[in-house]
Amino acid sequence: MKYLVDIDLAKNSLNNARVQNLAGDPSSPQKGQVYFNTTGNKFRIYNGTTWDEMGTSSATGDMSASVYDPTSVAGDAFDQDNMADGTTNKNYTATEKNRLAAITDGDYKNTNTTAANVGLNNVDNTSDASKPISSSAQSALNLKATLASPTFTGTPSAPTATGATNTTQVATTAFVKTAVSALVDAAPGALDTLNELAAALGDDADFSTTITNLVSAVDTRVDDIEADGGPTKKYTATVGGSTSITVTHNLGSSDVITQVREASGNAAIECDITNATINTVTLGFNTAPSASSLKVTVIG
Repeated sequence: MKYLVDIDLAKNSLNNARVQNLAGDPSSPQKGQVYFNTTGNKFRIYNGTTWDEMGTSSATGDMSASVYDPTSVAGDAFDQDNMADGTTNKNYTATEKNRLAAITDGDYKNTNTTAANVGLNNVDNTSDASKPISSSAQSALNLKATLASPTFTGTPSAPTATGATNTTQVATTAFVKTAVSALVDAAPGALDTLNELAAALGDDADFSTTITNLVSAVDTRVDDIEADGGPTKKYTATVGGSTSITVTHNLGSSDVITQVREASGNAAIECDITNATINTVTLGFNTAPSASSLKVTVIG
């Protein structure tokens, strides 16, 4: 598969990869180009002028201590014994140890326990107690009689107007109920009030104009789609079992988009894709995938 642009892995690792195997140096190399030479069984990298070789013998380009450790870092490694308990020059002196040992918890305690710092523990709150009313005032309150609410019984009778009545006659509950029932008629419970109807229309006071504009926009979109060759169609199939697979989609156009993915996990994969004809796409693989292991979707 050919890539005509750089591939940026965004600092992610390239797993299970194999460098190109060749018996000899490739022609027209670019600086930094690398491959594995199968004749000498060594990696070779082009430095812009010649090929440098990396391996395990004494050949030019072998990795050595002068390459991976040019400043002799290994010889200057820190001696961890200096960190152990003992009397080496990296440990505390006896005076320093005595000073550290002399530090106790008491050195950090707040010993200021005077009354001014203890808090408000001695505040007398008895002056805030509730004061009861006097017995004479309570007696005066007890003399007040409780007022009883009047009790109404029975249902007042009144002439019930007919549904067609249009006078100043007082309407009874029966008249009002009949009028409301006629207005609601058989409307469903979720649409039997004006508020519910307004909510169903999106509280749009100009609902008719909104619908007209939407229909007009749809008409324009349909015209655009038809001008571009019609609506988009899709074809999907399960494939595998060969290094070259022809997919017949019958979309009648080579202006299609093709995606190949694993049938089991739907992970997208890369392979050679050729729009062979207006109705077929050819998929190419270095190694034949298992039968029915891939799904291909063609959109156009």
